[in-house]
Amino acid sequence: MTPGRRPPARVAAALLAAATLAVAAAQGLPRGDGDVALAHDLAYVAADGALAVRPADAGPVRTYAAPGTTHAFPAWSPDGTRLAAIRRSPAGASLVVVDPTTPDATTPDAADVWFDEAGANVVYFDWRDDGAAVYLLVSDPATGFALVEATRDGAERLARGAPLFWDQTPDGDLLVHVGGPGPARLFELDPVTGGASGPLAEPGAFRSPAASPSGAWRAYAERAPGDVLRAVVEPTGADAPRRELGHQGLAAFAWAPDRDVLALLRPVTDQPHAFGPLGGLDADTGLFEPWTDATVVAFWWAPTGDRVAVLAVSGPGGGSVAQAAGPRRVAARFVQRGPAFRLGVVDVAAADTRWLGEVAPSGTFLSQYVPFFDQYARSHAAWSPDGRWLALPLQGPGGARVAAIDVAAGRVHDLAAGGMPAFPAPR
Repeated sequence: MTPGRRPPARVAAALLAAATLAVAAAQGLPRGDGDVALAHDLAYVAADGALAVRPADAGPVRTYAAPGTTHAFPAWSPDGTRLAAIRRSPAGASLVVVDPTTPDATTPDAADVWFDEAGANVVYFDWRDDGAAVYLLVSDPATGFALVEATRDGAERLARGAPLFWDQTPDGDLLVHVGGPGPARLFELDPVTGGASGPLAEPGAFRSPAASPSGAWRAYAERAPGDVLRAVVEPTGADAPRRELGHQGLAAFAWAPDRDVLALLRPVTDQPHAFGPLGGLDADTGLFEPWTDATVVAFWWAPTGDRVAVLAVSGPGGGSVAQAAGPRRVAARFVQRGPAFRLGVVDVAAADTRWLGEVAPSGTFLSQYVPFFDQYARSHAAWSPDGRWLALPLQGPGGARVAAIDVAAGRVHDLAAGGMPAFPAPR
């Protein structure tokens, strides 16, 4: 499955039919009393499919919709003044942008359409770092997918292939991985000129590549001769040695926001997922430190870079995740079992995990977001900019609920019916 694409109907039905637990006490996290101010706006998809913004002062929710449409995966611009989302209709999936700060923003359809092409459905997107454009992953009849740069005034295709993921480097280029697990390419792309470097490597099993905050390192997955799987951390210059870490299955990794430390999952069994123990690699020293031996299925760096929130298999026998045939079947089994995930926070310096309690994420989150969390974590912020709150879509008795978790207090606040919440990125 591709990011943003809906799961097969039978999987979605099993997920949603089985997920009937309450959003608070039944999930092992105490409920916070009353409404709560979050200090930052929170975007989400309302239960009716409208794009919604909950103001920081807990004032009236603002919604944006058009007849016959639903929305998916909202994400704030880097300066926090605009909000983009995928808009779906019977005609396809487009990319729209709203400005919640304008006086007339609450008109029935205040969205600007930045990309809408027949036969090119938007399945994932990320803002360009300067906020002047959006990078899109769209369907392409000839090659499977295309990487598109879109603005209010037009769009340009930058690369094609399948599968396809990318990361932005500090100098504005794109680090692109196309293909896998067969023939694949890793290259840098200049979005201004359209010029691409020669292949930087021949990566193996498909994962999203990652450029370090300093620009001195890049990380990618490799399948070496003899079917050896490893995560590679490679210098972009010639002054440092290449780092390699072996793993089974698929690796997943993400750089700290403030330094060249790579958090990565290294599965211990050869299964088609990236669920496993979490640790950190210091690119400058080459030292790897295990952080938790729990079976982690997704993680998110805090904005300060000192903590990592983790979602892990719950309780004894949690390692049974390794026996599942794939991430979507894993998700289906876990939702059917109830609140089978532990939510925790890793103190990176101490390599110590504080477990907050159990949660039951929504079926859409498990089937669409979790298998590609390493890519989504770059573009759709789960942490509040002040590092106090973690926003997740949890399953309630009547459907998905938007929840804000006070990490320090270990309390969950039920905010609204809906899903896929996203905070603005830190500024």
